[in-house]
Amino acid sequence: MVTIDILLVEDDPCLRAMLSLELEEEGHRVEDFSSAEAALAQVQPAADLAIVDYGLPGMDGLALLGRLRRRCPDLPVLIISSHHPPWEGIGRARFLGKPFYREQLLWEIEALLN
Repeated sequence: MVTIDILLVEDDPCLRAMLSLELEEEGHRVEDFSSAEAALAQVQPAADLAIVDYGLPGMDGLALLGRLRRRCPDLPVLIISSHHPPWEGIGRARFLGKPFYREQLLWEIEALLN
């Protein structure tokens, strides 16, 4: 897998740290945030991929997806959640249910980028 810039938005600090570490171990660059609002305040449209938790407090993952798509319409997005989000209007996105294995995460990333 080639190095990619990943925007990670996950409110659970342990899961966010684990995902960041695993992705960085794969050679990727990760910019992580604990909320949609924090990500939108600082995100640059330079990310190759976004990984977004559906169940974020405040602005949920689908609302964040909509805002990200206005900035970068072709941004591939992986939505992670223990609940299945509604799929209307999601476009180029995939869903990965929690809990998941590292291999599943990497496979979904690969599928989104190809």
